[in-house]
Amino acid sequence: MRQISGRTAVFAHLLIPHHTYNFDRDCRIQPNTDKWFQSVCPIDTKIESAIINSPDSRRRQYEGYFDQLGCLYRVLREFLDNVEASGLLQETTIIFHGDHGSRNSLLTPIRDSAERLSDADLLDNNSVLFAIRWPGSKPAYDLKLRSIHALFAEMFLGRPFPNDSSKVVLDDWRNMQRAPHTESRMRLTMPEFGDCDRAC
Repeated sequence: MRQISGRTAVFAHLLIPHHTYNFDRDCRIQPNTDKWFQSVCPIDTKIESAIINSPDSRRRQYEGYFDQLGCLYRVLREFLDNVEASGLLQETTIIFHGDHGSRNSLLTPIRDSAERLSDADLLDNNSVLFAIRWPGSKPAYDLKLRSIHALFAEMFLGRPFPNDSSKVVLDDWRNMQRAPHTESRMRLTMPEFGDCDRAC
């Protein structure tokens, strides 16, 4: 924990739940290594078509994802209980944010697959957790689509971010591992969380 202006601040970038899904809900290592899924299921993958899951492998991926989420909640609960027991909870600012979406989509969100992407594909890959608690704040959920850059600008700089966009950027296969080539990029508008055209 870091002391800022006499108060305590906690910042955590959460790398779990993340592939591979090695933990069960009680944070025990999965004994069955067949469940240690990678980011794609090879048997259901057709990279040249941007297909990374079948409906069945997506379902199985989400089973592991939710189990590991249960582990994450358990760890965070223990951490917050310890902060409360220390007497610092009421004066502590706590910020958690995720690494990225689950990435358990049917298609990889790249320019090559743009016309075939569903709302669920975009949400699977690009919706990320941002949770903050500060002294005097009240519990609430906000499902508006916001840029995480804009949220940080508001929280830490006290001013709006000029490019608060609900769009995501798609690149093509050739540029995925190279320096950005802006001319090959495409912007798509993120769907609202309640607008999935299939189960999200």
